[in-house]
Amino acid sequence: MLTLTVDSAGLASLIETVVTATLERLQVEKTLPVQAVGQIEPLLVPTGEAARRLSISERLLWDMTYPRGPIPSVKVGSRVLYSVEALRQWIALEEAPDGSAVTK
Repeated sequence: MLTLTVDSAGLASLIETVVTATLERLQVEKTLPVQAVGQIEPLLVPTGEAARRLSISERLLWDMTYPRGPIPSVKVGSRVLYSVEALRQWIALEEAPDGSAVTK
């Protein structure tokens, strides 16, 4: 067993170190694709979730899904799923250099 004796100045320094390290860790974790602590974002999402993430209707997403449109999908059994990374790449391609939307 380890015994640690700390005076008030040492305790304040220790608390500051722990708080700083925790805040830095939280900043790093904020950039990771997580839904909740300990849950990694799925690679593929169903149509409803993909449409919600794009802020469009499921019908519009269906119309924009390859081969009718440019958004790629993955068929797994009878399910149509969308790659989160492919959705992000499609969004990046659709954005104009000046940040405005591209009209086609």
